[in-house]
Amino acid sequence: MKKICLLSTNLTFEGNVVFYLARLLSENGFNVTLVAPHGKGLDRRESVDGIKIKRFHYCLPSFETLALGSGIPENLKRNPLNWLLVPWFMLALSLKAIIEARKCDVLHAHWLPAGIAALPAKYLLEKPVVLTLHGSDVRNKSPGIVGFFLRRFDAIITGHDELLAIVKKSAPKKSHLIRNAVDFSALDKILSKLAAKKRLGVGGKTVMFVGRINNIKRPLDFIKAIPIVLKKRKDVKFVLVGDGPLEEECKELARELGIEKNVIFTGRIKDTFNHLAAAEVFTALSDFENAFSVSLVEAMLASVPCVITKAGTTEKFFSHKKDCMLIPSKNPEELAKAILFLIENNAKAKQIGIVGKELAEKLGFGKESIINQTLEIYDRVLQK
Repeated sequence: MKKICLLSTNLTFEGNVVFYLARLLSENGFNVTLVAPHGKGLDRRESVDGIKIKRFHYCLPSFETLALGSGIPENLKRNPLNWLLVPWFMLALSLKAIIEARKCDVLHAHWLPAGIAALPAKYLLEKPVVLTLHGSDVRNKSPGIVGFFLRRFDAIITGHDELLAIVKKSAPKKSHLIRNAVDFSALDKILSKLAAKKRLGVGGKTVMFVGRINNIKRPLDFIKAIPIVLKKRKDVKFVLVGDGPLEEECKELARELGIEKNVIFTGRIKDTFNHLAAAEVFTALSDFENAFSVSLVEAMLASVPCVITKAGTTEKFFSHKKDCMLIPSKNPEELAKAILFLIENNAKAKQIGIVGKELAEKLGFGKESIINQTLEIYDRVLQK
């Protein structure tokens, strides 16, 4: 039985693709250890769904704030003093990677900084290191510096075509496109629409936003579209699932527009699929890239018809009124029109949801496709 060590910089694992991959590997007979940072109140060792989680200290527990809440990038922006923790964080993760590398066959790091921390284990212990990129770790970064590190990994995986293009410029023979894992076990146990609506406390039609409530996801556009929809349909509820730096601003805008009774903020949740089950419409509004965010894929796999902005490579994969509704970005009026079209044309909306699910599976988001491709990468780096 192969032993895989996954390195993560996330503190918690709700809606986390690293944890879902760990679960998939465990279900397929692998011995999986997930290394993550420690935080105040957390155990150094724990087991979740059969996954061994080992946490590393990088400072006194009361000062281990770098990975709290919204994660490292947001915490560095919010408080520049957190940069003082970065060297200690990287050193601690690197030492933990060396310790765990002695007991595993492959180190699989998620996010470029975690991969860099794993490189000493690669050279000292001759252990293969696989890196998965997720976006913010390479976007708008120096190509020279990024390329210098990318060439040192045994294999590089990403679930996004635009990231794959970045990797191919530096390490074309090591680049691989494997879609991000989602919580397939939750999809198998998804609630009925009636039960999901009852649990969420909504009736009538429901429109949903799922993701980080930050500038990239354009949640304010979602709020601005609501009064336009409500002029024609008073029975629609709008649900924002997630948290982030713009959450309070979104709530304030909802109050200013007088629509707060029709808006629900759930905060961060664990069971995304059972919230999506309540939705007639899902929205993905980034003006940077939509193909393929985890929340969008989850909505497609749940057969929820999606309204998607024409951002990045979106139009390369999606077709308007066939597998989604495509709209211009930063346009609340067009968003409102697309929402109204879907909630007023039930048969067409259902068809779009079904075709969207088929497209997600065709593009490699099925369970078997993800695990088989990942295992092939592990076998290849072990043979080397």
